[in-house]
Amino acid sequence: MTRAQLEARSRRFLLGLRETHKRQLRDQREIARLNRLLEPGERIAPDLERRRFIAHSIALTAPAALQNARLEELLQIMERVRDLALRSAKKQTLH
Repeated sequence: MTRAQLEARSRRFLLGLRETHKRQLRDQREIARLNRLLEPGERIAPDLERRRFIAHSIALTAPAALQNARLEELLQIMERVRDLALRSAKKQTLH
């Protein structure tokens, strides 16, 4: 696989990840909207740590940042998203 193919594949992966996270954020907003309609005992607890992770991930994978990024930069973004995910998971297990 050539460097250009790796860059294109990495870019597609990160953009796909961004779309997934945007969907998850929309789902969380819908849950928050439904919670306003439910009785206090029926409400779904918000996952604030997950929401923070998603917001950071979306910021890191902005299309403008990925458009002209070289392979090294794309790999660094992937590492930062992975590190965020690991920190988020670690915080959730501690609570």
